[in-house]
Amino acid sequence: MRERAYTLAYQELSEVAIKLEDCRVNTPTSELMSDSRSQQTVAGLLERSAKTIGFDFFSFFWQSPNSNYGRPVVLDSYPSGWMSHYQDRQYYRVDPVLRSLPRTNRIRVWSEEYFGVAKPLWRDAQDAGLKFGLSQTMWCRYGVAVLSLARECEGVCAAEQQSVSMTAMWLANRAVQQVEQSDLVTQTRAHKLSQREKEVLRWTADGKNGGEVAKLLGISRRTVEFHVKNAIEKLHASNKAHAVSIVMQTNRG
Repeated sequence: MRERAYTLAYQELSEVAIKLEDCRVNTPTSELMSDSRSQQTVAGLLERSAKTIGFDFFSFFWQSPNSNYGRPVVLDSYPSGWMSHYQDRQYYRVDPVLRSLPRTNRIRVWSEEYFGVAKPLWRDAQDAGLKFGLSQTMWCRYGVAVLSLARECEGVCAAEQQSVSMTAMWLANRAVQQVEQSDLVTQTRAHKLSQREKEVLRWTADGKNGGEVAKLLGISRRTVEFHVKNAIEKLHASNKAHAVSIVMQTNRG
């Protein structure tokens, strides 16, 4: 039954992923740049998937080692009050899952031994109903991430760990892809642009065409096109309008 659940989860997630990609491609740029919308989509995907494969709760953490990329992304369906308690007790300082980042790219099953010196964290998690779980840590394009799955009843045996490992990695990858396409990350890529590339995009945002931008900046139209092309590549934008949107969102932030 559990194996069938993993198969069904993968099929469902594949269909959801296709819909998410269609939405990303077909959504107007003005609507696309909403990290709250993107994060709600990711959270819903992870919560449904966790339950499908037999877990009550999930948490997802993403962070870039580059401070220019903004604050970490934290999504979860943990019991009410747990994350506040976790923050108040500063458990992130001793959490073995976070301390393993970014050195490992593997799945770890929770246990008292694994939590080691973080015994208060382990005890409090147990009391909160997070008694059994596992965490998948991974490198990603712009940072590191960890996906944790937890439940109140039934431990995670070796056979289940092997079965869920592929699904957890797949889920973590999908979550990372969605988060790294959100404006939380895409806007901060604007820091990579040269001053000239920013100027070209800002004049473009004012409605100037290539020829007009060239005259305003005292450069050739071909040079304008060169800067636009470079900006699109650096921002991982789908087109010029998308690149302009990212830069303008950054200016307003």
